[in-house]
Amino acid sequence: MTFSSSDEHSTPLFGLLAIMKLFDLVTFHIALFMHKFHNKLLPSNFDSFFDSVLSIHNYNTRSAANQSYYLPRARTNYGIFNIRFQGPKLWKSLGKDIKSIPFSKFKTKLKTKLLCQY
Repeated sequence: MTFSSSDEHSTPLFGLLAIMKLFDLVTFHIALFMHKFHNKLLPSNFDSFFDSVLSIHNYNTRSAANQSYYLPRARTNYGIFNIRFQGPKLWKSLGKDIKSIPFSKFKTKLKTKLLCQY
């Protein structure tokens, strides 16, 4: 496909072909889920899936100003890799400018952000 040697490192090839690695693909889909949740584009069953920081505190905090969600306590690896922990953690790491754009632009901007790391 790229006519590269078999011992060449794969990361630049992923970037060259604009293909995301598996870890980045999982991150991408969790971010899409969080964007849909934030903009209430998911079915009503997911309305109480995450708690906003504003609903936890009675006062304004930096996390509340950044439209973040409460990060639950995780004691095991199962808890850490659960979407209820990974979703708010990932959403908190995104910039305020990318959180507020429409879904179609969010997808493309997030994909280019992830591919720029290669």
